[in-house]
Amino acid sequence: MICFACTSVTLALAGAREKGFKEYYICQETLDSLFKGNFKSIEELRDFNDLQQSENKYVIINYRIDKEELGTFADIVDCIYIKD
Repeated sequence: MICFACTSVTLALAGAREKGFKEYYICQETLDSLFKGNFKSIEELRDFNDLQQSENKYVIINYRIDKEELGTFADIVDCIYIKD
């Protein structure tokens, strides 16, 4: 499951990686599909984006929360940036 989280703090990519955050560069088609809820994991998002021919204009920052009691996980999209 991919969830969205809003934060008031902007994270620098290097600092975010140290805290377990990961960044992915995605195109408009992937972003649209993400907002529609078409992905169940970051891996599905990456696979979909790899098939697209468009420029990767966006950066998403995410982290994963393990839900051990349920035997599953949730990928949390923390931020979405427009790449210059």
